[in-house]
Amino acid sequence: MYNEWLSEFCSYDPQRLVGVAFMSLYDIDSSPIYDPLWATAQELEMPVVLHEITGGAESRLINFYWEEHRSLDPVIAPHEIQRTLGMMVLSGVFEQFPPLKVISAENHADWLPSFLRRLKKAFRDSPSSYATKLSMDAVDYFHRQVYVTYMNEPEAIEGREIIYMDNLVFATDYPHGASTLPNSQDVVDRDFAALPDGERRKMIHDNIVQAYGLAPVRA
Repeated sequence: MYNEWLSEFCSYDPQRLVGVAFMSLYDIDSSPIYDPLWATAQELEMPVVLHEITGGAESRLINFYWEEHRSLDPVIAPHEIQRTLGMMVLSGVFEQFPPLKVISAENHADWLPSFLRRLKKAFRDSPSSYATKLSMDAVDYFHRQVYVTYMNEPEAIEGREIIYMDNLVFATDYPHGASTLPNSQDVVDRDFAALPDGERRKMIHDNIVQAYGLAPVRA
């Protein structure tokens, strides 16, 4: 039902409205279990979007807004996306599906510098427990195939030497409560002030256009 509504909503101006469909993975029955999804997304040149609060119960401590542990969520929520991206890199998903693109949406970005350093260290210092062997540094797969939305985390900009500006995408999270609107431009001015115009444009425009393979929007 959601996907049908989304299709109708975007049909009013498909050049400007780009919907992200919701997919159920419960009917994938081959092994390795998600390979058909990665292969299809790669063939269609369609990025896979990993949104926060979409992990299964086995990966989440807090499942409902009314739970006692709800206050912990802002602290530990990045664990879901860290675990997923770490597994996709180290288990060889990106090695086996090099054109595949993944977008981390609304998972924030302040954890990225530390995560990428730990990923690099794990690859360098620990023998892999996975069957697929990697042909590149673990962090290089992230740089080649992963985009992360950035909303209001200056730590990500400060860590751009390891994240790379090609991998960050500015987002407002409208209309959620965490949205920076109506002050999004202030956030851009605050955090991007020291960036060259080219890097600023990448984060605001070019990176997401490249990720989704979008055509130029008419004025």
